[in-house]
Amino acid sequence: MVEAGVIDQIRVGIEGIFMPSVYDKDSIMEIRGETLLLTDLAPCGIGDSIRWAFIETGQGLLFSDFAYPGAASAKTLDDIEEYVLKMLSDSH
Repeated sequence: MVEAGVIDQIRVGIEGIFMPSVYDKDSIMEIRGETLLLTDLAPCGIGDSIRWAFIETGQGLLFSDFAYPGAASAKTLDDIEEYVLKMLSDSH
């Protein structure tokens, strides 16, 4: 597990759990005084490119462990699914 680089490791055919956000008129990115409406790029995206994705690699699971400390013992995507579902049910 590492804290960065999850999105950089996604390739065609890789298995994972991805939690994109749907962009709307308020989805903007501002850099050096310039504003970009994210819907001009895509209908949805994965937040900060660090969190919101869990992938299975040849070396095990890769995800943002600082954002999901409760998933530290996860070994499979099924474990992650269980963790995310519990996290979502606890938030309601």
